[in-house]
Parts: sequence; structure tokens; C-alpha cells
Amino acid sequence: MANIADGFLTISLNKASKLNKGVFEEVINNLKNNGLFTYGGDCDITFNEERKEIQVGFSGRWSCDSCWEWINNELSDGKNNKELSSEARTLLINSEIDGYSYEWGTQYRDRVEKKSGAKKLNQYYHTKLDSEWPEVLEIINAYNLNQGDSKSFNGTVKITLREKSEEGKYLFEINGVEDYIILIDKASGQVEFSYDDALFINKKFDSIKKILDGIKNSDLEQDRGVDTWDGNGETIDDLIGDIDEFYELIEDYTAEKEDEEAEKEDEIEYLVENFHFNLNEDQKKCNEILKILEKINAFDLKKGDALDYGSNLLITLCEKSKEEHLFKIKKKLGKIVQDILDIPAECVLYILVHKTFLQFNGSKLEYNFYPEDDINYANLVDFWFRRKKLSNDFLAFLIKEKKEFTYKELSEEFKCDPGEAGGICRDLINEGQIERTKFIDKESGKIYWKYWKK
Repeated sequence: MANIADGFLTISLNKASKLNKGVFEEVINNLKNNGLFTYGGDCDITFNEERKEIQVGFSGRWSCDSCWEWINNELSDGKNNKELSSEARTLLINSEIDGYSYEWGTQYRDRVEKKSGAKKLNQYYHTKLDSEWPEVLEIINAYNLNQGDSKSFNGTVKITLREKSEEGKYLFEINGVEDYIILIDKASGQVEFSYDDALFINKKFDSIKKILDGIKNSDLEQDRGVDTWDGNGETIDDLIGDIDEFYELIEDYTAEKEDEEAEKEDEIEYLVENFHFNLNEDQKKCNEILKILEKINAFDLKKGDALDYGSNLLITLCEKSKEEHLFKIKKKLGKIVQDILDIPAECVLYILVHKTFLQFNGSKLEYNFYPEDDINYANLVDFWFRRKKLSNDFLAFLIKEKKEFTYKELSEEFKCDPGEAGGICRDLINEGQIERTKFIDKESGKIYWKYWKK
């Protein structure tokens, strides 16, 4: 059985018109018996005769889109597959309709509305239910709480700011479907620690310092992650699901526009699928990607603006001059790809383009170690050359020494940032240039890698 979405509908009949009981009952009976509004149980319908309102509680398969589509079909001027008489359809056209549907915790929630005389529902989707916790807490102004204060939301969720540090770290307790602890670095917008048992943490690790020390000393382990918390989606839904400003109208598409969008999606899919390759050595793929950027009007973006293609891809114009553009392309990877490549969930590609000739000037695939706040046109180009030299130096060193080294040891040898050293090692592994061996620390049980060259 598919997931069940709950829906609610109010049909406000035209008060100036006399109610035709037969037509009214035709609408009611069809809603109850057409099979679309009863997927999870009966369709519950009440009528307020004084207000001339029909109220409908119902359920849909996965979502309630099929219910909205049925109503739109009956409202439309088209003659195909009508289930209502012309009189019953006129009753709906002359009515005002408001409704909503949702499946609690699945990041799906929408609203519909129609004025009297309109022949189509306007449908609005909630656009923020897939937000991560750092953004959710920003939305509800939780960072502005005083230390120790709590705030309740809709009688279902309570947020408490346990502690905030001078370094901008915020420790929250979230009491919702379950009780959670979450430590956030606000500046980076990253979750540094999370745990789905607030009582345990409050007893043994009741401060930011104790949590960080516990992690450092291996006395405390990260839980499965906030995305896997029981009730995570439900709690976020309770916090922001009813905020009006996050509902966006779904635009109508002409057949021509649908074709254009489908073609654009194909182009973006190509960009996503060809994300992992060395652009420096594949000019053909590079040129194809540059043509895609031109086709989707990426060069018309203003500095800092982005093109958002759902959960998979975000294209941002970081810097621009008269002729040159610096794009950042961020892609989220699936769990299987992460495990295979041994990389974080998000990868970032930077492309520097000379627009007039659509020539590719340089790129580098990075794994989230390069501080985004410091990125600009000049230092990124310098960074690419320096990174390439370091990569060559690492390879020559490993060939010469014929020993195994951790990325930290290589960092010390070449006096570079440990994160940068780790990124270079991953690049060389992915390119097949070097090998690596897994080790387990006997005292801490932590896994680490050593890199070497045959």
C-alpha cells in the first residue's frame, strides 16, 4: 500500500444562488464514491447550511494531487472524462474553494484555492520542509533566544537554547516527537554534534565543552545523524509547516514550455552525471558543460545569484568581470556514491570561464575543505596552480620514499593545511595515481588511512 496523504477541503457555495438539492447531492456522492478521496478511509463530508459550506476530510494516494486534478478537470471547459453533470460543474465553478493536503514528516505539504468563477485551482507547495536544522532554527529565530530560555511552537515542539559560546556555537535541546540534542556552528551553518537522547547528554555532557571534549577523547560518539532521527521530518513540519510565506504557487505550463523544461532537465542531468571527471584533461566534456551553462542563462546571473535545481544541484555565480565568470556548482551525492568514493555528501566544482570565446580556463573538483568565504577570482586561480604543484610534489615524494604516510604526515612534510593534504590524497586516489591502506588505532578504535605509491 502506498503512503497516505491527508487532505481537507472547504467548498463555499455561492450565497446568492438558490441551492439545488439534487445537484448538491451529486457533488457529495461523487466525492465519496469516485475512489480518489478515500484511499486511506472514508471521505468525511459535512454541510453547514447557514454558511452554505461543504467541508471535506479525505485522503489520497501518496499525495492529494489526483484529487486536485479531478476537481480541475471538472472545472475546465474540456469535454473529456467528465463525471459531473453540467449543473454540478457550474455549482463548483461558482463556488470558492480552499484546501490543503500533507503527509506528516515526508516534506510534502500543499494548499489550493479558487475564487468564484475561476475554472482552475491555484496550487501552492511548501518549499522549506526539506531544510536542514541550522536553517530551520534560523527561520524560527531560535538563535536569538537567551541562554537557558525555551520557546514552544504549536503546542507540539519546545526549543531550548542550552548554551551559546563566544565562538558562535549553539547547543539546543529539541523536544518534539522525540527529545534531541544538537550542537551547531552558526557561522558555517554546520551541525557539529547531534544525539537523539537528550536525557543521556544532559546527565553526562551538559555543556559545549564537555561534548567537544567527549568527542575528542572518544568518550562520546556521534549518533546516526539528524536525518535519521525518529520524528525528524515530523518535528520540522510542526515548526514551519504552517508558515504562509513558504508556500509558492505552481505555475501553469504550456506544452511548449513543458518541452523547454524537459530539455533543460536533460541538460542538467548531463551536468550532474558528468560531475566526476577531470575537466583539465577532457576538453570535449568541458565545452559541452559550458554550452549548458549558456543555455540555462547562467551567464546572465548577478554576482551571488544561484540557479537551484532541487536537491541535486546548485549553480552559483561567485564572481564576474566583463569577460570572465567564476561559477560554483554544488552537487549532493547519494549514500552509495559517498561510500564508493569515500567523500562527503556534497561536492563542489569551480569553473572559471572566458565567456566571449566560451573557453574553459581551469577548474578543480574540491571536497569541501576550501573556505567559501575566502573565494574570489584572484585567489582561486592562484589556488589551482598551487594545488597542482602540491599534487605533483606529493606524488614525486611517495615515489621516492616508497613508504606509507598519513595525510597529516604529508601535511607536515610540505607545510600545508591538513584538509588540503587530505583533499590532494583523495584526488590522487580517484585518479588512480596512488594506493592506500586502512589501519585501526588500537587504543581509540578509529580508522585511518596511509597513502603510498608502488
